[in-house]
Amino acid sequence: FDKSAGNPLYLKYLVDEVRKASGDLSDLLDTLPPYSFNLSEYYNYLLSQLSTREDVPQVLSGINFSVTRTELEEITGSGEYVLQSLEILSPVLKVNFSQSGYIIYHESFRRFIIDRLRAHSVSVDKKVFNPVIEWFESKDFFKYRKAFRYCLSFLFESGKFDKMLCYLSKTFVTQSVIYGQPWELIERNFLYLVKAASYQKDLAKIVLLNEIDKVIATTRLNLENDFSLYFEALGRINGFAYVSEYLLFEGNPVLDASQGLKACYVCDENGVVAPWEQYMELLRKGKRFETDDYPHYIRGLLVLQESEKINKMVEHAAKDKNRIFLETAREVLLTYKRQDYVKSLVQLYPSLKKFIKTVKKKPVPKEELFNMAEA
Repeated sequence: FDKSAGNPLYLKYLVDEVRKASGDLSDLLDTLPPYSFNLSEYYNYLLSQLSTREDVPQVLSGINFSVTRTELEEITGSGEYVLQSLEILSPVLKVNFSQSGYIIYHESFRRFIIDRLRAHSVSVDKKVFNPVIEWFESKDFFKYRKAFRYCLSFLFESGKFDKMLCYLSKTFVTQSVIYGQPWELIERNFLYLVKAASYQKDLAKIVLLNEIDKVIATTRLNLENDFSLYFEALGRINGFAYVSEYLLFEGNPVLDASQGLKACYVCDENGVVAPWEQYMELLRKGKRFETDDYPHYIRGLLVLQESEKINKMVEHAAKDKNRIFLETAREVLLTYKRQDYVKSLVQLYPSLKKFIKTVKKKPVPKEELFNMAEA
C-alpha cells in the first residue's frame, strides 16, 4: 500500500509482481519503484528488464485486439525472446478467454510506449504499425479470422486508406460467405471500405462499392432463408470442424441464437462437437422461442443431457396444449442418434414414456399452418 500510494492500478500491478515472484519478497519490493504520475517509473522499470528487446510492447501498444504468443513471434520475428518479454510484462497484460492471447491491460501503458518512441524521435509507423500491417498482409484476409475481423479497422485507425482498398474486389461478398464470415463483420468491413474510398476520392472504387451494396442487400435475405443449407454447404467445402470452430470467437458466440443453434445442429448431424452450451444460453437470454427453434433447442438439451429440463418442457407443453412443440419433441427424441440416452430418459420419467407412446402426428389445421408460415 505504501509503495502504491493508494493508486488502484499500481496496486494491481504490484500484486501481480508479488504473485509471480519467487524468493525474498522484501528484495522485490525494494527493487520496485514507488508510485509516480502516470506510472512512468514503473513502466520504465519494466522496459529496463527487456534489455533493449522492446518490440513486443511496441507491437502491443499499437493494437486493440489480443494476439497469441505464436502471432507475436510472427509479427516481431523475435522467436523465444517473445516468451521472455511476455513473462516480464505479465503484470501489465491481460489474457483472453482461451488463455493464449495477450493485450495491454490499461491504456496508460499504451500511451507511455507511444510517447516514449516520439520523445526519442523514433518512427511510430515503422516500430508499431508496419510490423502488424505486414503480418496482416501475410495472411489470407478472408480465411484468417483475426485478419477479417481486425485488419481494416486497424488500417483505418492508422490512416492507411490505400492499403485498405487493396482488399476490395468484386468477389468481396462471395469470398466472405465462402469462408463463413459472420454477416455483421461483412457489413462492417464494407462500411470501412466505403470510408476509405471516400477519403481517397477513388471514383472507380466507389462505383464498385455501390454494386457490392446491391449484392449485400440480396445475399443477406437469401442466407437467412436457407441458413441450415448454407452451413451444410460450408461444412462440405471446408469441413464441419471448421464450421464448429467458427461459431465462437475467443469463447463468445459470433451468430445470433437461432442461427447458432441451426449451425450446431448441422455439426451434430455430421458427427462434430459444437458449442451448444453457449448458444443455448444465448437463446434463453435473448428472445422468445419460435417454432423454427424447437428442433434445434431440443437437440441441444439432448446433447447436453439436461434430463430434467427435457421432462419439464414436455410437461409444460402438454399443459399448454402446444401440439407443435410436442410433435417436434417426439420426432427429435425418436430420431436422436443416442437412443441409449433416450431410453434412459424414458425409464427415469414415466410421464415422458407415456408422452412418446401417445402423441401422434395429426394433420395441422390450415389456420395453424398459416400462422406458422407467418412466424
